[in-house]
Amino acid sequence: MKSLIIDANGDVAAGSVPDPELSDDSVIVRVEACGLCQTDRELMTGGYGTGVRPMVPGHEYTGTLEAVGDNVEGFSAGDTVVVDPNIHCGTCRSCLRHEHQICDDLQAYGITHFGGFAEFSSVSAENLVKIDGLSAPIAALAEPIGCVLNGLGAARKPVMENAMVFGAGPIGVMAGLALSEEGVESVTVVDIDDTRLRLAESLGLGVMHGGEDLEPFTHSVDFVLDATGNPGVVGRLPKLVASGGSMLVMGVCPQDATIAIEPYDLYRRQISIHGSHSLNHNIAESLDLIQRIGEAKLAPVVTDKLPLDDVVEHFINPGTSSTMKVQYVPA
Repeated sequence: MKSLIIDANGDVAAGSVPDPELSDDSVIVRVEACGLCQTDRELMTGGYGTGVRPMVPGHEYTGTLEAVGDNVEGFSAGDTVVVDPNIHCGTCRSCLRHEHQICDDLQAYGITHFGGFAEFSSVSAENLVKIDGLSAPIAALAEPIGCVLNGLGAARKPVMENAMVFGAGPIGVMAGLALSEEGVESVTVVDIDDTRLRLAESLGLGVMHGGEDLEPFTHSVDFVLDATGNPGVVGRLPKLVASGGSMLVMGVCPQDATIAIEPYDLYRRQISIHGSHSLNHNIAESLDLIQRIGEAKLAPVVTDKLPLDDVVEHFINPGTSSTMKVQYVPA
């Protein structure tokens, strides 16, 4: 079958791999949409620690069941599903605390097991969630929105009247929409890219150019989220957090980056700083949030729906400022 392949040297190309095999406990998914994530690019450089190469990447995907193993219950050929990519060990300390997304031996489809940038994918039935009434490109957003919900669950405070999200890429915009849907009265997305700010504003979010003075917001924002992965940005954010408020780091900073934090400020104003990695088997909650936000509002987040051959260029070149979520969608 046709697929994208990241080879042992980290080069990506469209190619061919054997058709996936059906086991008694697995299904074969005919992929209908698969999103490109920065994690997929990290696989090319070896920057994602548990990643394996060669690899068929892609962990944000949805499709239709082509075949179902003999031991699989609750699913039938023809069902439409979202793949929950993470595979946890179930025995480490993190798993025993139900924090499966930071499992000591975390694996995932598209990272350690062949994933969704292919015509078909073999997936354990335990990693499937049925969907109904959503288009494939929107349903494929369930994985990144699951990441957003995992982060918000860690950092949410009982009272959050205002929030600032730094970074108007797909994660930042979806986080802004999630915060708004969950009742945060004022949500402002900050970026230096005017094109992305216009998109965020068209979706009903407040916007601010990153070049503007942040001083007036010192100690005034209940919840601050970084979706830039820029250490220079992250280091400026604790000063914005209101006393008793919280900050969430979702952007993927370089592994060797450091920032300076004033510990007295954390102590005196009792602010919380959280990290968030991946999603924690919350695809069902993500799909519920997608339904509440509405397909029409999320549709502009998916800007490029491409055949496999054309996705290759986006692994190498992230695209222009108007490029948001890139997906493989078969013709």
